Formats: sequence, C-alpha cells, structure tokens
Amino acid sequence: MLFAVLVVGVVALDQVTKHWVRSYILPLGVVPVFGPVSLYHVCNPGSAFGILARQSVLITLAAIAGLAAILLFSRYFRRSGRLGSVALALVFGGAVGNLIDRFRFGCVTDFIDVRLWRDFHWPAFNVADSAITIGVVTLLVFMFRELRKGDDNT
Repeated sequence: MLFAVLVVGVVALDQVTKHWVRSYILPLGVVPVFGPVSLYHVCNPGSAFGILARQSVLITLAAIAGLAAILLFSRYFRRSGRLGSVALALVFGGAVGNLIDRFRFGCVTDFIDVRLWRDFHWPAFNVADSAITIGVVTLLVFMFRELRKGDDNT
C-alpha cells in the first residue's frame, strides 16, 4: 500500500508542476526563484543530462524495462523493510512521470535550474528526476544496510 501511495504522489506532484510550468512559463523562459535557483522551461528529448537526445524509442523501451524490473524486485523489498519499498516507489513514480511526458509531448519537461557558480548551471531537472535520484540514493543505503546485516550474521 505504501508503494502505491508514494508512486501516485510522485506522479501527481510531477505532473502538476510540469503542467504549471508549461502553462505559465514560455519555452526557454526563466523565472528567478531565489539565489542560484530559477525556473527554466525546457523540453528535454534525451535522458538524464540530455544524453541520448532524439533516441526517444530507446529511452522509452529502457524505462518500460526498468519499470518491469522494479515491479519484480518490489516483492523482495517489501519483505525486507519499508526503506527498500520507499526507494523503489520513488524511482518507479519518477520513471512513470517522465514516461507520461514522453508519450504526451515526445520530450520531458524540465524546469528546475541551479546555477552552481558563475555561468555554470546544473542541467535542468524536474520533480520526477529528483524522486529518481533520491530513490536511487535511498536504495543504495538500503542495500548497504542489508549487506551489513548479512555480514553481522556470519
């Protein structure tokens, strides 16, 4: 149940924020938020950091395969504790959010822009990307903890 609630929450938040950006910020438009953070409306045809731009079919197939793998692994993680399920739900919800954009628009709406120093900006991202990143980091922590448990039992 927690898995489903988190997935729905991530997808909903992702789609609502992307809809707002598409509705109120012109493509390539920038709206300063605070300090180094701005909203920058860009349509990303690639994957993370714009890698594999214009390879939409490949990216879509990889995302669908990843979603299937997550569903298979979710059984194991549900039995192993809540942290693993949370991690997988974040990754799954983020992947679904970005996949919806790919199907609807042929690209993913990115909008969070962070200037790191001078004119160097981190590539624009969105709520789904953030959920995937947090989910992967959480999954790594979970797996490390599980490995340590195994080492403690030997």
